[in-house]
Amino acid sequence: MASDDVWLHCVCLPVSYYLLLNLSEDLKVELKMRNKGIAKMLVKTLDRDNIELLILVISFLKKLSIFVENKNDLVSGTDLYLSM
Repeated sequence: MASDDVWLHCVCLPVSYYLLLNLSEDLKVELKMRNKGIAKMLVKTLDRDNIELLILVISFLKKLSIFVENKNDLVSGTDLYLSM
């Protein structure tokens, strides 16, 4: 694996998701994230091997699942993920 790939998957992606998780504390920002498809992106990330990233993604998905609209997005994202 190239050093750029390691940096992207081990550093950049977790930091980016952690930042988005913190920003999603504002409900208006969370709604914007939902409209951009954040749930589907998070579901696609579940196939990674980085344990810290997986814990972060699951925490983010848990937070998003509080609202029914996000649950529907999670289910549709999971359906897309399983059909691959």
